Amino acid sequence: MKDYSWLIWTKRLADTAETLLRIAKNAALPRLPYQGRSGRACVVLGTGPSFERDFAGRPDFFLLERAVIGVNEFPLSGLYGRIRPSHLVILDPAFWSPHPTPAMEELRRRLYEAILSKTTWEMKLVLPAISRGGLPPDIRKGNGRMRPVFFNSSPGEGFQALTHALYRSNLCMPPSHNVLVAAVFVALNEGFSSVYLSGVDHAWHKRLEVDGENRLFLDGDGGREIPLARATIGEEPWRVHEYFKALSCAFREYHLLKSYAASMNAEIINLTPGSFIDAFIKRDIADI
Repeated sequence: MKDYSWLIWTKRLADTAETLLRIAKNAALPRLPYQGRSGRACVVLGTGPSFERDFAGRPDFFLLERAVIGVNEFPLSGLYGRIRPSHLVILDPAFWSPHPTPAMEELRRRLYEAILSKTTWEMKLVLPAISRGGLPPDIRKGNGRMRPVFFNSSPGEGFQALTHALYRSNLCMPPSHNVLVAAVFVALNEGFSSVYLSGVDHAWHKRLEVDGENRLFLDGDGGREIPLARATIGEEPWRVHEYFKALSCAFREYHLLKSYAASMNAEIINLTPGSFIDAFIKRDIADI
C-alpha cells in the first residue's frame, strides 16, 4: 500500500504558507484575542426552527444568568428583548457591502434600527473588521449600550499547533461559511469553557428543490419566486454542486472548531434535536 502521508503534509505546509501570507497582509486589522478561560458557560443561538421550540419548553435555560450569543437578524425576533443577548455576531457581507438588492437594503435598515432602538442593556455587536467602512455611523460608533467590537475574519489553516496559536491571537480564524462558525469562535476567544448550541438544525438540504429550468430553490423561503442566490447582493444563483460544496465546507469547519476548543479545554455541546452537525457532542436540553 502506498504511503500518501507526504501529500497531507505538503497540503498543510501550503495552507500554512498561505495563512502566513494572509496574516502579513492583514496583521493591522483589529483583533479579538483569547481572553483566558473563565469557567463560564454561554448559549449560541442559531436561526433554525428548533430554537423557538427549545425556548417554549425551557425558557429558564435561556433566561438564567448565562451569556447568550445571537446571530444576524436575531434583533428582529420578538424574543430579542426577553433574552437580552450579551453578544450579537454578524458575518454576512451582505449586511455592509455596497450595492445591495432592494430587499437586502430594507432588511439592513430594519436590522440596524432594531439594534439601536431595542438594545437597552450592555451588548457587544461583533463584526468583521472589514465591515467598518460599510456600516452606518450610528452602528459603527455604538450608543452607550450597544458597543461594536471588531475581529479579524481572515481564514487560516495549516499545521494545527501553529493555527491554534494564531486563532488565540485572532491573527486569523477558522474558515467560516456560516455565521455559527464565527459565533462559536467568538465564544471560545471570549473565554467561555462550555458553549451550548440551540437552533442549529442545519437541515436546509431537506428543503431544496430544482425546477424545470434547473434553478435551485429553498422551499418555504419566500416561495418559488427567486432562485437561491449565493448572497443577497446580486450574485448569480447557486448551482446544485456549488451549494453542496459550500455545505460540505461548513460542516468541515465545525470539526476545526472542535479541535480548537479541545486545545483550550473547552467543550461545545449541541442541544438541537436532529441537527446535522456531527462534530459536537449532543445533549437533550431537558438534561441540562
